[in-house]
Amino acid sequence: MLEHKLKVIDIEICVILNYEYEVKITTGYILVRRHIMDVDGKMAAIHAVAGIVAGYLSFLLSTGAIAGIGRNEVLAVLVALIILYAMGQASERLFGKEKVGGAKGWLWSGIVPFFFVWIMVWVIFYNL
Repeated sequence: MLEHKLKVIDIEICVILNYEYEVKITTGYILVRRHIMDVDGKMAAIHAVAGIVAGYLSFLLSTGAIAGIGRNEVLAVLVALIILYAMGQASERLFGKEKVGGAKGWLWSGIVPFFFVWIMVWVIFYNL
């Protein structure tokens, strides 16, 4: 994390600037920190991309676009659940179990974005 300290007056205030920088004035110093995307945001982005892939694969499996499989909605859901599980395991390995936040953290930062993006993409492709 990038940090700079500058000497100033004794004021205690914390301001978020441009959603990227935090300026904190305490005990005579200004502390400027550049914020990088947190683990929750990274997990949500990874799971949203996986939801797009799962939605398209679910569309292919549920419409019979893949020869030899036919129309199989159960297999489409099963493939999506396997992708979701794989993304959860990958997130835990990338960021660590502590930072992911266990099942509660994975629910709100992984499963919910994945589910909504997956259903949305599947329905959009299905209705084309």
